[in-house]
Formats: sequence, structure tokens, C-alpha cells
Amino acid sequence: MIKIRNILTTFRDLLLNSSELSNWCSTNYGAEPKIFVGMDKQNPPGKKDAPFVMIRPGAANEGQEVDNFGYKIQVDWALSDDSREENGRAIEYTGQYKLDEMGNLVWDALVAGMDNVTLSSSEYTLEPIEFFPLLVGGMDIDINVPNTIGGEITI
Repeated sequence: MIKIRNILTTFRDLLLNSSELSNWCSTNYGAEPKIFVGMDKQNPPGKKDAPFVMIRPGAANEGQEVDNFGYKIQVDWALSDDSREENGRAIEYTGQYKLDEMGNLVWDALVAGMDNVTLSSSEYTLEPIEFFPLLVGGMDIDINVPNTIGGEITI
């Protein structure tokens, strides 16, 4: 069994050490991303904190008779971007494309650093409208760890 804390801190460190994510955010938004582990619902991160990534615990499925231990971690990311391009009648809010780019960088950083376990994104969503110009994406990541007899897999 793996402690949820270990998964959260591993994800945090992978994101903090991702030069691709840091460089992309610095190039596009002038700042490296802040990495939040957990959230204060009374004072959630917002526009002033963007770009940022937030990692939150989800759930665990463990036991002696399961083939795989399962863990769910929620990862959200956000950027503040009200840019748009107009080409005749076509108007595109281009921040939504950057939101997707950032999400892919987050995913890539997490997958690249997880050698002993399998990550599968159970849901990947983009929300470029509700909090505009704060654009938010999220994914629920399922982590599957084989239940090995006499052995232990660590993160």
C-alpha cells in the first residue's frame, strides 16, 4: 500500500522540477507555475496566482484480495489569459489552446517521473468559460499499483 501523502509529494516534486513546464509558463506568462498541494476553499488560488497547478487527494482502493491497489489524485491547472484573435468572422479565444498545452505538459511531467506504477487519466477537462479570464483545466488521475506478495512498490 502507498500513502496518499507520498503520491502528492511525488507529484509536487515532479511538477516543481519540470523544466518544460516551467519554461513554457515563463515564456507564455512571465512566471513559473505555483504548485499547490491541497486547497483552502475559503481562499482558493485565483488570477493573481496563475499560472498554477493544484494537486488534491482523491480516493484509495486497497486490500489483501485486490490484484491492483487503486489511487485517484485530482490535478487542476490554471492560467489567466483573455487573448483573442480575429480573422474576419472567426473570433478565437486563444487562451483555451494554451490551457490545453499546459495540461499536456503537466501530464507529461507526471508520467515521465512514475517508473513503478501506471497512470491513466480517467477524465481530462478544460473550463475556459466559467471563470474567464481565469482558464482552468483538470484531470482525475487513476494510479494502479500491483498487489505483490512479499514485495512492496513505492513511489
